[in-house]
Amino acid sequence: KKLQTQMLPLRHLSLSTKTLSTSYLKENIFQCHNFNNIVKNFLHKYQFINGFSLLPHPEKADKGGEDAILISEDNKTIGVADGVGGWAESGIDPGLYAKGLVKYVKEGIDKQLSLEVALKNAYDKITNEGLPGSTTMCLLTLEEDKIRSLNIGDSQYKIFRLEENPSNPSNPYSLIYSSPVQEFQFNFPYQIGSNGDMLEQAAHHVQEIKHKDIIMTGTDGIFDNIFDEFLTYYVNSHFSKPHVLDDGPPKVLLETTCKDLANFVSKKASIIGANPSIQTPFEVKSNFSFLGGKLDDSTVIITYVDEMV
Repeated sequence: KKLQTQMLPLRHLSLSTKTLSTSYLKENIFQCHNFNNIVKNFLHKYQFINGFSLLPHPEKADKGGEDAILISEDNKTIGVADGVGGWAESGIDPGLYAKGLVKYVKEGIDKQLSLEVALKNAYDKITNEGLPGSTTMCLLTLEEDKIRSLNIGDSQYKIFRLEENPSNPSNPYSLIYSSPVQEFQFNFPYQIGSNGDMLEQAAHHVQEIKHKDIIMTGTDGIFDNIFDEFLTYYVNSHFSKPHVLDDGPPKVLLETTCKDLANFVSKKASIIGANPSIQTPFEVKSNFSFLGGKLDDSTVIITYVDEMV
């Protein structure tokens, strides 16, 4: 990936307002020690069950790769980051910035800050530390029956949903949404960091979700190597089993299935990435100037949307 060379100012980032006053609830409804947990459950109709896999590029395995994963303590906010590889040409480890930024974002999320505030605070903190680098980032958080996302660059998430009357009962899931990527040009994504883009350029999206939706959040190492139709097939091969589709499957089964699918997808992306003769989305996007797979870190979070018990 290309990195940017012009320093852009960090402008004011507007903050979203909450429609529900938790202070009102605290004063008028809930008078108990576990108020915060009750309010969080009150606000959420669904919960996330997550499994993830981070498979580094073979040449970067000794340092753990250049991607990073975020899963909040309450499992309701997830995200991925992909350190921009161009920094390696200057002797800078691209993964340090991605991992450092994700660490600070998670700290803010775990303090119940919004995505925007958590990211801005993390950016300010890592900038004050003087750590050079830049990264793409895709964050999403659960809000009642919706997910709110914030994205900079070419990391993405995709939503797969059960069809009411599938033409093929053995493949009941279909892809219903892919978050758009942000690129200046081919293989030149928006990025946050040193010489990076302004935070206000981050794309914000809200998507409704349903019980049993599958959300796949990943870096470009996944989506540059695997076409959507194959990702849909992999989702169906793991989640269309009767004991998984039944109402109220054990949480441990859902966790295992999410983890199994994440491992399968990351390994598949890595195998394809090392194959110079297979057609890939990256090849198509390059207008066939680049042939075959694109070996990269392969990082993915698989999320099952479950109803709150």
